[in-house]
Amino acid sequence: MNNPQFATLQRIVSQEPLHPTQNIPIEVKMEQSPMIVSTDLETLCRKKTLEDICEYLMDQDIECGLFNQLIQNEYINPDELSQNYKKKRTLKYALQIINGIDPNCPQVESLGKISECVIQLFQEDSKSEILKPLPSLIGLTGMITLFYQYVSKKVQTQAMWDWLDLLLPALSQLPYLKTSRSCSEEAIDILSETEIPDNLTNPEEFLMRITSIHQIIARYPVIATLEHIKTQLEKYHQSLNPSLVQQLIYQYYAEPK
Repeated sequence: MNNPQFATLQRIVSQEPLHPTQNIPIEVKMEQSPMIVSTDLETLCRKKTLEDICEYLMDQDIECGLFNQLIQNEYINPDELSQNYKKKRTLKYALQIINGIDPNCPQVESLGKISECVIQLFQEDSKSEILKPLPSLIGLTGMITLFYQYVSKKVQTQAMWDWLDLLLPALSQLPYLKTSRSCSEEAIDILSETEIPDNLTNPEEFLMRITSIHQIIARYPVIATLEHIKTQLEKYHQSLNPSLVQQLIYQYYAEPK
């Protein structure tokens, strides 16, 4: 491969062969002028090479603070990262949020953040069949959560309408959103006209008596839908190109010795 950055990384790895699944131990030391990044492998100074190293560390879930230090020292501009790396960072944020959600009691705010990430990813990769249904599924999961909160008298009718505009916006051209919004609008209208007893002890049983809401909950059970969304995001992550460092490591072990 005739690539200067690849050649630089090849020299690094050849000094200390690593198994593809072995973590690269990195100890970072920053100096203001000139900025030096020291590792136990080699002194790295190329901007793009550092970005590739950061991408690899993120792929391997290695937290060392290197990326944040490079940003703080203005050595890397987040806006200039490769599209592949940007997608991975957005995905990591979305997965961190979804992994922190209690499926028995999801927070609508968290689902809203995940939705923003997925919509951003889909706008950059509109041909992705993996991402295509996710904004709608996330929106429906958020609305179902609100239905439970409404009958438990934790939110008012207006809150459901406000969140509907955020989770399933009326003017959005995203796939499946129009149908999901229509179903949710019908459910909100019915709920707002339904008398809810003060001593309600089983919100799910109450909601299941309302045909239109029963159909939504039965088709998109919250726990199973959240797990499906998480699985699809992980699947999409696997479809992205590996970092240059990872490619180098795989090539190193693939070459006959």
